[in-house]
Amino acid sequence: MGSQPITGDSAWRRPSFPLALAALAAVVIVDLAVDTNALLIQLLLVGPLIAATGATARQTLIVAVAALVISVPIVALTHNDLLLSGRHIVATGVLLIGGAMAVLIARLREIQERDSARLT
Repeated sequence: MGSQPITGDSAWRRPSFPLALAALAAVVIVDLAVDTNALLIQLLLVGPLIAATGATARQTLIVAVAALVISVPIVALTHNDLLLSGRHIVATGVLLIGGAMAVLIARLREIQERDSARLT
């Protein structure tokens, strides 16, 4: 008895997951197009945060891992001198911690949605 979590095809039809992936792509395009000394890979965190608003925890994890994986070649292409520097390690840590928090937020939201559905 009770409701089931949103899984399967209905989970993939929610707009948060594709929007999160599009946000990652937008950050990559901006980072590659803009010639700056700033390390912009922390902006990749926008993807997992968008996913956390409506995607499943698993989808949010996929976006968070994608952001982390994408960050390494971006730094290698745009800021080769900063690869594995203190700034890069801090930025990667921000992505790691922020991504983990986004997954936790998505999971807590899923639990709240499930419990709310049980009450109705």
